[in-house]
Amino acid sequence: MQNAIATYLEEVQKQFAMGHAREHTYRPALERLMNSFDDTHASNEPKHSEHGAPDFIFLKESNSKITKGYAEAKDIDINLDKTEKTEQMSRYAGYANLFLTDYLEFRFFKNGEKYQTISLGYVKNDFIYTTPENGERLIRELQAFLELPPEKIRSGKRLAQIMGGKARRIRDNVVQYLADGQTDSELYKMYQMMQKMLVHDLTQEKFADMYAQTLVYGLFVARYVQSQRSPRPDACQQSIFASLF
Repeated sequence: MQNAIATYLEEVQKQFAMGHAREHTYRPALERLMNSFDDTHASNEPKHSEHGAPDFIFLKESNSKITKGYAEAKDIDINLDKTEKTEQMSRYAGYANLFLTDYLEFRFFKNGEKYQTISLGYVKNDFIYTTPENGERLIRELQAFLELPPEKIRSGKRLAQIMGGKARRIRDNVVQYLADGQTDSELYKMYQMMQKMLVHDLTQEKFADMYAQTLVYGLFVARYVQSQRSPRPDACQQSIFASLF
């Protein structure tokens, strides 16, 4: 795997040195690097998923229904500190497993919380200075990233953050759907009915927000009630439920 890092850095340096590279230029190199891991298929520009459209999705090659993680890639000269604070990354907090990269620095996130940063180099005076000694460390982190089990949610705050990300993505999808003029759809008819009978000044944006929250938190409550097998939930369950409502 160390050879895979060396090949990757060589490709990135070569493209950068040509002077015409943009963000997408480096994607094939990253795709090949990720495909070098066992039972992993990296797909560039995947279709929209629940929280947006990250640049990469990593699937289990032996079972493409299983998603291992996602990645958002920016150009080498993009400030990742600023990127972390964008609305886009806020939406991506809904993904359990994602890394942000400028092809040299890799920042790993678990449900929106950054837990590791590893750099393979930096740019100075229009030249890439690599730090290949971090290659083995990055390989280990990427392996762990691709094998990361689902997070066990142990607090109401963490669950609220995850569900909030999901609700925001549904809201954005509904806003876009209504804006596209789907006037004969059931969703649009629901919006018109609520506007006529309940909230006369209801905008599409407010309806989308209401719809998303009702869907996400309604399904949570239904699942919570269904999961109860005893009249007294444990302390963790009580904490989660109390923090949300």
